[in-house]
Amino acid sequence: MNSELIERLKDNKIHAIFDDLKPEANACLREVGFENCEWLTCSGDGDGLLWMQTEEGSFLPHLCYRIQANYQPKQEYVDLPVVSDMQWLGVKIPNRLPYPFVHLHCLPSLPYFANFCTPSGEYVNLADVATFMSEDKDILVRFRRDN
Repeated sequence: MNSELIERLKDNKIHAIFDDLKPEANACLREVGFENCEWLTCSGDGDGLLWMQTEEGSFLPHLCYRIQANYQPKQEYVDLPVVSDMQWLGVKIPNRLPYPFVHLHCLPSLPYFANFCTPSGEYVNLADVATFMSEDKDILVRFRRDN
């Protein structure tokens, strides 16, 4: 999900009808889900407008929606396997030029590095990676996906 689009759809100054939003905004609202959205309605006495929590159902084409201000998207990750290359442990990162291989000790300094983990998602310390690899256990390097 695009973080800029999410922030724009949180803005309560924008009163766009669902059907008038661009398709990517509609898709973003659907992906965020009803439980994280509000819709614009008139107050009971007709004095003004207010945002109400959406209920289960479907987005109605004639209503205005926004994402709740406290909504935080779940972080998306890309996992790459730790490999041995000429007796060095590291990761081969596609499209990284001039050297696609990054040594294990350099990985934590990369901007999107998250952690080391097992295929089941269990956290592994950097100091334990070589031990796991010597026991023929798979280790992954988890990177935050660039939104």
